[in-house]
Amino acid sequence: MWRISLYSVRHYWALFAGTFVALALGVALIGMSASALAATWAVPTSTEAGRPSVTLTDGTGTARTLSSGDVDLGGVQSVLAMAGVVSAFVTVFVITGTCAFGIALRRRDMGLLRMVGAGGPQVRRMVLGESLAVAVPAALTGCVIAAVAAPVAVEALDGTGLSPVDLRPGPLLWPLVCAAAGGLFMAVLGTLAASKRAARVRPTEALREADLDARTMTAGRGTAGALSLVTGAVMLAPAPGAGAEAATPLALFGTMALAVAATLLGPVYLPPVLRLMALPLRWADPVAGRLAAESVRTSRRRTASLVGPVLAILAVVGAFTTVLSTTGAATEADDRARTVAQLVVEPARGDSLSADDVKALRADPRVAAVSAPAALEVAVAGPDSVWREQAAVADPAALARTHRISVVDGSLEALRPGTVAVSREFADWYGHRAGSTVTYGLFGGRPVKARVAAVLEGGSAVPSLLLPGGTRGAAAAP
Repeated sequence: MWRISLYSVRHYWALFAGTFVALALGVALIGMSASALAATWAVPTSTEAGRPSVTLTDGTGTARTLSSGDVDLGGVQSVLAMAGVVSAFVTVFVITGTCAFGIALRRRDMGLLRMVGAGGPQVRRMVLGESLAVAVPAALTGCVIAAVAAPVAVEALDGTGLSPVDLRPGPLLWPLVCAAAGGLFMAVLGTLAASKRAARVRPTEALREADLDARTMTAGRGTAGALSLVTGAVMLAPAPGAGAEAATPLALFGTMALAVAATLLGPVYLPPVLRLMALPLRWADPVAGRLAAESVRTSRRRTASLVGPVLAILAVVGAFTTVLSTTGAATEADDRARTVAQLVVEPARGDSLSADDVKALRADPRVAAVSAPAALEVAVAGPDSVWREQAAVADPAALARTHRISVVDGSLEALRPGTVAVSREFADWYGHRAGSTVTYGLFGGRPVKARVAAVLEGGSAVPSLLLPGGTRGAAAAP
């Protein structure tokens, strides 16, 4: 069947051109993302010697040292990993659609093969062979594009400001090997559904004179489409009022669920919609317009296969673009909604208010309460790692008077030196509750084991760790 696959690709080269281009571009995008990730891994962890550091022991007994001069590349690495995953997702969608489109156009050929004695497994192996015959040169082409474009992409990434330090292009061998292997895997994965459909083609398909689809909506496809539609609607409905932390994943994954539903349910709604959109064409050219409209009506499966990848690309790109552009606005809106103070005082120069300014505000008889959290960065030890975390020294009573904060667990009255309050997100992520122990350390100080006095729900107003006034080593925080 491998020889037949090669002959089929050579004869129907126009049908496989879309798969070739999509896979080559997908491999190129994954290769550029992987090469940029390799560039971030090549950055030294510490940019300057002699910075304050702290050594903590994680749950496995391994001592780990972090410095205040360490470069935090977690944000840019997350963006690059997300870009690679989105590229792979869209590539698989496009390959699935183009392969299904090719099978829909070659049903009579598949029927002829079945008529001369080819079994379903043989037809399936032929389709997979066609995919590999296209995937190998496409993956090589994508690797060449990635090798040329990777230095330019890394240089452009430096100009976005996402990376705290300038990146330099790293080695390309292993990123390109991973991209090529991922391209072959995506090609096989995207062809599996089409190969199953090709294996079910009956020999009588060779006798058809017209390309008329039967049973375009199977029970499995309809059920999966309905579930995806309901899931997307349920996730998007509460997103506007879910807050900054929950709105982003709800909007992102809800949109992706709706994209899957739109693709699965395409044979139901696409033909009438496209016939309606073809009305201007029928007015301009009655013959061509009528033929196009009737072709859409009779070949529903082919229409859905052709439009599905476009829907997926537009939905995913639109969702990610919208999320990235509105994340900052959502955080600012959440901060405004939780602030009940009548005045917000900001420094005219520098990054923080001086102690004299805060003292003058508190001494003013017209001011009922002043909350001036002193932000600082700490190192936190977990079960199997040590990481940097945002903290603040603050008066919890004053903070509760200037912001909408609720106590989920514990009590703020028990907050004193030797204890901490944690945000609800931090507690949920790392399994903390009132009474549990958190090991942290200030840079230049020693490890501290503190008891969790309260778990607070306050959105962006509450950092991961809230330290009380008088905490040793944090008195000098601005």
